[in-house]
Amino acid sequence: MRAFLTLLLLVASIAPSLADIRPGAIRVVRPNSIWFEDGAKLTEWQKLRKSSGVAAFMSYQKNILGRRDALQFINPRLVKILGYERRTNQITVELTSEGRLQGSKWFLDAGALTR
Repeated sequence: MRAFLTLLLLVASIAPSLADIRPGAIRVVRPNSIWFEDGAKLTEWQKLRKSSGVAAFMSYQKNILGRRDALQFINPRLVKILGYERRTNQITVELTSEGRLQGSKWFLDAGALTR
């Protein structure tokens, strides 16, 4: 019974955050998240994150950041959700935080959103 209640609480805590991933919602992206201008590069990053060892993945990530194939923001950023692909766990967002990139469109792993 205790395990069932724990599972129920876990699902209840996750469900509201998934419900907010809808077009038009304003959300906060976690600090140090990886942002992509190309959805295919995000897909490749996600596959390597799941299948590679830590050292190989970190080397790949350092490489794509160095080539500017992706960006990493140190501070949290406000975004407007433009789309959510549940199958690939990818979101398309518009950066709404003030700055020179305000209004730009990005691809992110949905796990980058704060709850």
